[in-house]
Amino acid sequence: MPHIWNNNKVVVTKEELIPDFFPSWEALRKKLGREAKRPDGMKRAQRGGGLKCEVLILFDTLPSHIREALGDPRKVDCILERYFWDDPEAVTFFANKKVGKRGYIEPSRQAEYVMDASTIKAAIRLRFAHIEECISRNISIKNTDRFLSESVNNFNRIREMKKLSTHSLPSNHLSLKRKIKRFEIEGYESLLSRYDNNNATKKTEKITGLLNAMYIQKEKPTQMEVFRLYEGFLNGYVEVINPETGEVYKPSEYGKLSERTVTSFLASWREKVATHLKRSGDRQKYMQKFDPYQTLIQPETAGAVVSIDDRQPPFYYTKEKDRMWFYNGIDLGSECIIAFVWGKSKEGIILDFYRELVRNCAEWGVCLPAELECESSLNSSFKDTFLREGNMFQYVRILANAARSKRIERYYGNLRYDYEKARSGWIGRPHALNEAYQRSDDKIEVIPYDTLVRNCLEDIMTWNNSPHSQYPDKTRWEIWLEKQDRELKPINWRGILPYIGERTDTSCKAGIIKLNSSEYLLGDNDAIYTGDSLLELMEVVEGKDVEIYWLRGHDGQVLKALVYREGRCICEAIEKPKARRSQLEAARDPNHAANFELVEHYKATVRGWAQRHKNEIEKLIIVDNRKRTLNDKFKITWMDNLSMSLPKNEAEDVEVLEEIKPGLNTIERSYNINPLHERY
Repeated sequence: MPHIWNNNKVVVTKEELIPDFFPSWEALRKKLGREAKRPDGMKRAQRGGGLKCEVLILFDTLPSHIREALGDPRKVDCILERYFWDDPEAVTFFANKKVGKRGYIEPSRQAEYVMDASTIKAAIRLRFAHIEECISRNISIKNTDRFLSESVNNFNRIREMKKLSTHSLPSNHLSLKRKIKRFEIEGYESLLSRYDNNNATKKTEKITGLLNAMYIQKEKPTQMEVFRLYEGFLNGYVEVINPETGEVYKPSEYGKLSERTVTSFLASWREKVATHLKRSGDRQKYMQKFDPYQTLIQPETAGAVVSIDDRQPPFYYTKEKDRMWFYNGIDLGSECIIAFVWGKSKEGIILDFYRELVRNCAEWGVCLPAELECESSLNSSFKDTFLREGNMFQYVRILANAARSKRIERYYGNLRYDYEKARSGWIGRPHALNEAYQRSDDKIEVIPYDTLVRNCLEDIMTWNNSPHSQYPDKTRWEIWLEKQDRELKPINWRGILPYIGERTDTSCKAGIIKLNSSEYLLGDNDAIYTGDSLLELMEVVEGKDVEIYWLRGHDGQVLKALVYREGRCICEAIEKPKARRSQLEAARDPNHAANFELVEHYKATVRGWAQRHKNEIEKLIIVDNRKRTLNDKFKITWMDNLSMSLPKNEAEDVEVLEEIKPGLNTIERSYNINPLHERY
């Protein structure tokens, strides 16, 4: 519409003339060009063509029929029209204002608020202009409020005649004055007072508490039954007692409610999310209906997160409908099944799974995954041992009753329907939403246990050799090996072997430990010690009983063994290298020389220490003067005459003994009487 621009010039844009008065911009442009030099022709107020510079045509130069059709803004039927225009700030405010529990304001209400705000601002402008004019003419301003009220009311009537939107401001001049004053203090917020306020739907805490208590009864009443129960309570037929306090509820303190009020209250989300948590017997179904969930991005590298859980393949291995158990771990980055164990029950299967996970990663030459995602029922007992963050995994996330939070559950669905469904004996779900996944009426086939194990392992191999979802030209197994995360840490054997490893009590003799029918040497960090490091270990473990915590590989041999003494890890037991006895075979074995030399260094360390230590020991004469008797009361009086009866050579022997041992004080002399005994 025409508007005032730059020094009170009334202008129109080209869009207001096209296509109602000119078929195109080209026709209008030519018209302006022809009449530019004519004194009575159409003239431009602004040429346009630059940034934010639009074409403006002087309203007064337009033909009369166009001016009449557009309307002259200077000729108004109401004085307020001159000061009125849509308030852009109000448009932005009400569009982004969130009020009440239902969210943002609906568009129709926004338009009403913008109209009221724009009218109030127009009234404020008119008030300033009116006061200024009154002062200039020396006229009293005491009737300004009435003048504004008449102008605002007249403005509404004019807009009704023109079929334009109207405002909802008060028609009384005192009410309008209070409305404008509040607007000047509070701004646009003043127009939102009591928005979404419905006193008829308010309920006291006592009534809502009673309704909810009735709704969560063990019998699980319906909403209509709760309404009838509440009606019976008000009429005195139902008695309500608080079991904790013994209080008997009085019906007189509760108001009458309509059937719709009770049912709508119990059906509201705010109440259902609490009452259904109490009423629901299936936590998983409750979570599906009410519990929000995260949508997480799949890891980009292998080893970032492993998700583990148990499952029962949909097959029976007995006529009694027994199903076997599997416990699997899927790396979320590669989608590869990296660990799997099975059994006829859950007992002990979880520890076997963790042993298998460590065993596989060690034999494949990769690190354990950085993060574990698991359920609580089987894993919570290990959270203070090997599942403590930093022992087996850097991060551990144990989820209680949160099936949707474990990503492996979704992969189990793919394994069930894309791989196992094609096998004979497959069991469908009785209540599956998809008819193709429901159980059929065919006779159930029993699969022998060993055959079932083999089939499941074949499905795992097929799964791992299938294309990755993000890299179709690579298998899941290839992604697992090729895209290992760079920040993964080596296996922390000391943090896990005491909990998941086997224990063997043995001893260390001559620097060698016997374990699992093999011999092991002392060392650490996969290196056999020699030199001073070995000597320090020998002082601690040589000749002493030790405990060995170790883990078997798939070949039954020791994968890793740690030596403990009195609960403290001392070192690592490393299998003794073996060299070839045959020189011909040794020449063909590339490891012979290194193994032989390492064991020789090991032996030389012990022998060298013994020899050096022997040479360091000084040769000393030890005289023992300790008295071995309590007193000298017993005497052999004839012992001094004994030498007279001895042969000459034996008497000489006695003299020699006397000369060698002059310091003995238990008796005065020492005699060698063995020859006498031998003689007699």
